[in-house]
Order: sequence, then structure tokens, then C-alpha cells
Amino acid sequence: MIFRAKEYGAVGDGSTDDTSALQKAIDACAGQGGGTVLVEGGTFLCYTLFLKSGVRFEVEVNAKILGGTDPLKYPELPVDSFWKPDHCSRMNRRTLFAAIGVENVALSGRGTIDGQGAAFCWTDDKTYLLLTHWKRRHDTLIPGRMILFVGCRNVTLEDLTFLNSAGWTMWLLDCEIGRISGIRIDCEFRVPNVDGIHFSACRDFTVSDSVIRSSDDSIILRSHQEQLYRPVPCERITVTNCTLRSGSSAIRIGWSNDYLIRDCVFSNLVIRHSFAGISIMVPRVGVKQFDPPRGENTPPPPLIRPFAVRNLRFENIVMEVETSPFKISLDPQAVFAEVDSVAIRGLRASCGGWFSIRAARSQKVRNISFDDVELELCEPVRSDISRFSEFHPTPEFDNVENLTFNNLRIRRGLTTKSAE
Repeated sequence: MIFRAKEYGAVGDGSTDDTSALQKAIDACAGQGGGTVLVEGGTFLCYTLFLKSGVRFEVEVNAKILGGTDPLKYPELPVDSFWKPDHCSRMNRRTLFAAIGVENVALSGRGTIDGQGAAFCWTDDKTYLLLTHWKRRHDTLIPGRMILFVGCRNVTLEDLTFLNSAGWTMWLLDCEIGRISGIRIDCEFRVPNVDGIHFSACRDFTVSDSVIRSSDDSIILRSHQEQLYRPVPCERITVTNCTLRSGSSAIRIGWSNDYLIRDCVFSNLVIRHSFAGISIMVPRVGVKQFDPPRGENTPPPPLIRPFAVRNLRFENIVMEVETSPFKISLDPQAVFAEVDSVAIRGLRASCGGWFSIRAARSQKVRNISFDDVELELCEPVRSDISRFSEFHPTPEFDNVENLTFNNLRIRRGLTTKSAE
């Protein structure tokens, strides 16, 4: 069945708040057992929309969903049986689209979803650690994610264009079975912390035929523990036939207090002018930090299980990066199990730095292989590049067991380009 948004009172003039009308269409669709909510012919200003089981929310080619700019109209999501949003990064519990514990849900169409991220920043250019960007007006009074799916099953995101998120573009947490295909993610590079697709504790997802341009990491695999009631692996994620451009790492695996990540494949990728290429990272948890949140009002963390990475494959990748094409950086104080069986095959990289592995002996980094790799080593474009941890002017391999290279070719190039 088709449920047309305008038949439920949506105006689509770009200034009327259409949240209530769009939600009525979603609720009616779910109440009839599912179908398609069709958004067409206009610009629909709205705040948080709650997707429901069986609903396909389709934004047509002549339509745009425009996130509103009043932060207080984005409700803070409550704690429920699926997760603990009070442990979210930056303590932020707001989003434009939310799907919590639903099945057979889709966001699709050839239209656009625009988060108006610049509205939540002080738009004066300042140079911070990585690049010139704006500063957020507030950490919690913004929609910290454009798309948030928690505890969902059978998820589809396809063909849409996602523009100008104020924070992470997509966060999928503890979701199972899904497909992301044919999407475009783009942002104003001066808006900080705009990640592309953030998978955490998810299973059996594919990402294909998509273009991601993000001011922060483009595709992230994690297994958050503090936001869930029990640890869940992130596993069987496949990313293929995509183009990535990032102001940080094009692909990032892991973070502080994560759990198990395993059996994932990245193939046939083009990484354009990113700051770094592929990063496996576990930094130290500080007394005050954003992720996981630490500070005066932060709830105490639960018992943390060890972080582990097992069986990752990176195949047929072309990249141009300012710093390292591949690095592993593990804090010696992290709760840790192992990084075991990571294979890079068919990599062509124009880069300003070398491969790097920094780990403690107790962290059991082993079985890392590079096969059919060509590096074009270029002069870094930034004069202060040496102060970034991602930059390694020489190869560095600390405490790794069974490191192998087969058919490694190295040549000198000119100058790398900056990410923006």
C-alpha cells in the first residue's frame, strides 16, 4: 500500500514543520501492516521521525527531507530494553531518523535528506588538529546522528543522497541483516565529526556502489559495549565497489572499550585524497573525553570484555592519502585480546607515510600479510605533518608475529593532496 505524505497533511514548502504529518503517515502505514510512505513534490522540514516495522520511507527524486535547526525540537531518546543512550558519544541522544527494535524497515528513493549541519556550528574558520573547521555550538543540543538504527533486523538504505549531517551520518547499533546500496553521503568538510557509516555490533550487512565524502572517518566498524546490555560482536560486514573521501581515516576499525570485530571484507574501493587510509585503533580512555564519554556526569562503565580483531580482508584498493595507508595503533593499557589474521591484497597507494604497527607484546598482534602492494611515496602536503600520530616517515612494526610481505613495490612520487 502507498501512503502519500501530503494526504496526511504534509505541506512541503520548506518552512512549515511537517514532522507531525510525516509521522502520521508512518504510523498509518505501520498500522495497516506495512507499505510505502511516499514523500514527493517539495521540501519537507521536520525533526525526529520514528520509523516502524514494515515501513518503507521513500523520498522521491523531486523531494527533500530538511532537518530543522531548533535543537530542542529533537527529543532526547529514552533508555529502553535495546540500549543505553545515556552512554552515547558526547552524551548526545538526538537524531533525525530513529528506528529502535523494528524489522523490515527501509529508507529509499532518489531524493535527498539534508541535515543542515552548519546551523549547529559557529561558522568562523579556525585551524584545529586535523584541518580547518568550525566549532560546534553544543555537544548535546544537536542531532548527533542523522540516521540511527538500534536493535533492528532486515534493514535497507538505498539510492538516497544524505547531505550535511550535524554529526555521524549513520549509526547502526546491534542490527542484523541489512543492505546499503547506491547511496551518496556528502558534507561540509568544516563541520566536525561527520562520520559516514558507523557499524557497531552489527551482523550480516553489505555496503555497495556508494560514494561517501565525510569530514571524519568514512566507514567505521566497532563493537560498542557501554551502550548495550551485553557485548555483541561486529561480524560479517562486506563493503564493495565504493568511493571514499575522508578528513580522517577512510576505513577505521575499533575504538576504546570495543569488543570483538571479525570476518569482514573490504574490496574494490577507491579512496580519494583522504587523511589516512585503513586504521585499526584502540586509544586510551581518558578522564575526560567524548567517546566513550567520560566526565563529571558520565555514568560508570560496565565490565568491559577484551577487544579483538579476527579475519579481516582488504582487497583491490586504490588510495591517495596524506599519511599512512595502513596502521595498527593500540594503547598498551587497553583491555585486549588480539589482532589476528589481517590480509591486504592488491593495494595501490599514493601516500605521504609508511605502514605502521604499534602494539604491546601482550596484545598478540599476529598474522598480518601484505600481498601485491605498490606504494608511491610522496612528499606530505602539510608542513606540520610530523605532529600527527597517523604520519610515519619510516616503516614501523612493533611486536607483531608472522608479518609477511609478498611482491611489495615502492617508488617515489611528488606531493600528496590534502583531504579538503
